[in-house]
Amino acid sequence: IFTDELSGDADANAVLMASSCGIKLVATVHASDTVQLKKKQSFQKMIDEKVFERYIVLSSANGPGTIDGVFDEKFSCLFCR
Repeated sequence: IFTDELSGDADANAVLMASSCGIKLVATVHASDTVQLKKKQSFQKMIDEKVFERYIVLSSANGPGTIDGVFDEKFSCLFCR
């Protein structure tokens, strides 16, 4: 399932339910980096349960959609600028 702009507990609960049924998800969320993402209360359970296998940080540093980093489910950097 692809979804855009997750925010809040209702979205988080829907993602957790889908993930627990074996559904793979691609989602977006507004955060300037992984540190800010980890501070979002509604995302803690998704992070703890490793719902997402990859986190991709985008910016507009070299135009819209510039990839600044790719991180695994443990937030280890696989590619970082």
